[in-house]
Amino acid sequence: MAIPKKGTRLITVDGERYRWVVIRDDEFCLKAIVELADSPKQRIVTHISSGDIVTPAEIERIIRAAVCQGWSPCAPGKQLEFRIIGNLTEMFSRVQRI
Repeated sequence: MAIPKKGTRLITVDGERYRWVVIRDDEFCLKAIVELADSPKQRIVTHISSGDIVTPAEIERIIRAAVCQGWSPCAPGKQLEFRIIGNLTEMFSRVQRI
């Protein structure tokens, strides 16, 4: 199921357009959901354990890290889930696939 367009943002990374949204997962965590903008297939859901704001630059880092971890946004499949513990600016060393 695709992310509803209302309340989402677009970002382009390496020539691909993605749609993303950040929602509060619980009292202490955020959840960033990213998928291709035009023909969504496999999405990523990233659980973020700290902070209140997720910027487009951080979403770009999330996308790049997910691709390095094997995410293929053009391929059908179930969503991939990741967890980031701590500061998003240091996320490359802290991404855990769950």
